[in-house]
Amino acid sequence: MIREITSKDNPIVKKLKQLDKPSVSRREGQILVEGFRQVQEALQAELEIIHVLITADAQNSKGWQLLADWHQLLCEESDCLLLSENLFRIISGTDTPQGIALVCRTPVMIEPTHKPSHSGLYLLLEEIQDPGNMGTMIRTADAFAFDAVLISSGCVWPYYDKALRASMGSAFHLPVFEFCSIETAVSWLKQSNVKILAADPAGIDLPLLRQNENVKIGRPAAVIIGNEGRGLSQQARDLADVRIRIPMPGQAESLNAAAAAAIICYELSCL
Repeated sequence: MIREITSKDNPIVKKLKQLDKPSVSRREGQILVEGFRQVQEALQAELEIIHVLITADAQNSKGWQLLADWHQLLCEESDCLLLSENLFRIISGTDTPQGIALVCRTPVMIEPTHKPSHSGLYLLLEEIQDPGNMGTMIRTADAFAFDAVLISSGCVWPYYDKALRASMGSAFHLPVFEFCSIETAVSWLKQSNVKILAADPAGIDLPLLRQNENVKIGRPAAVIIGNEGRGLSQQARDLADVRIRIPMPGQAESLNAAAAAAIICYELSCL
């Protein structure tokens, strides 16, 4: 069913505009998925749709044809709101909106009840603040076939608009579990004897995980990546079974957190 909305004072428009605030998105359990590519990823992941937002121009664009398999769902089976270009810009979080968005239930899961996989790989994030880093790390974990991303309290909301765009759809395909603390996340992992690695400048060189039998680690395994500025907390270091570092023969003192996570995730995927 398509309903046309013409006023910026419409209660639905006012509510949807607030979803660009992570605190509101968390509280409401709703996220705004915008643009043809992200909408396609959300539909493929079968996220629960609350509203469909479209403009007349979007329906006449080439991008609309990418969603041909879902036209009935979008226009007939969902609450579809037809907005003017100006109204859509009020809701949009992008500079050049494509005129299509979904409001979906947040797929994040709070402290899972099942045990970790006995052959799994996990990325555990502690107080990651940059949404671009968050989205990139979720995308990285997805690329290297990790089982899930775990986030502890203090992390940026993984479904914040900028994080979603950086994840390129991976946030809809890879489970994201939220824990109240780093200790709680590690306790969950230890149910299946998952080895905990921590990225730390004082750790052993990462290649030794595969080259030295004395420190070789197999699956299941998890790696903790710490805050962009402060690194890991002392608590996270103490919880780790092994601390690892990326050897860097060049002159740079450190790597971006997302870049470091990509290197470590690749290494772990080879275990």
